[in-house]
Amino acid sequence: MIELILLLQADLDIQAAFNRYEDYQSGRGEVSMRQLDAAWVRA
Repeated sequence: MIELILLLQADLDIQAAFNRYEDYQSGRGEVSMRQLDAAWVRA
């Protein structure tokens, strides 16, 4: 299994996206994070 290591800027970008989705609609950030996790598993 390949270990994924995120750079600080990538982590900050992901957090910013999560916050934008949550500001738009509660729970939408969680949905986007699950989709991101699933995409990394497939990679």
